[in-house]
Amino acid sequence: MDNTRSTALGFMNFAKNYLDTVQHVMRSTESGALKLTYDAPVFALLAHTLELQLKSALLVAGLSPQEVEAFKHNIARLYAECKKRGEVSVWIEIIERNVRIRWRSHLHDARDAYLDRISVWVGSSDPEVLKDFGVLDDHMIGSELPELRQVIQWLSERHASGGSQFRYLKTGLDWHLAIKAFGLNENVPMKTVEWACEELDAALRSHFFPRK
Repeated sequence: MDNTRSTALGFMNFAKNYLDTVQHVMRSTESGALKLTYDAPVFALLAHTLELQLKSALLVAGLSPQEVEAFKHNIARLYAECKKRGEVSVWIEIIERNVRIRWRSHLHDARDAYLDRISVWVGSSDPEVLKDFGVLDDHMIGSELPELRQVIQWLSERHASGGSQFRYLKTGLDWHLAIKAFGLNENVPMKTVEWACEELDAALRSHFFPRK
């Protein structure tokens, strides 16, 4: 096995360990089993997962380990380079589409459950009446879906800034997109990057271990 392929496999498997860890943390915080004052540790794990996966993908695309490491921790540059590289660019296009599909399905399911509750409470299933209570139709949900490329830029700016904004305590205000509708309170970059990492892990594993 050549060094580039070996390194790509190593990055992929190392990233999967980080992904498994951060998902355990995320599910534990969601269930209340783990209390965190800051969400930075979660983002640090997600950002490093994605960084390793993108480096693995660029090695698959033919870059040398030295060329890949020259990108350092700049996720936005790694992502942009992947989008230019043959087979890997196709992966990114599919991942962007699949993340949108997952957001659409997630929001539709939450909307439908919310609609059932509200229609009983209001005593009406008239869409025009329910719209006043925040029940959005499919078109409105589809027009406002989070975009992976925008989240990548947000994540990259914080992952590479000053040795990583996620690893060191930073004072001052910061922001992130959130979806607060249908009873949800979703951290958009956190969920978007988690789904993107799952999709990229699947793409890498399909490349290295294709099904017969």
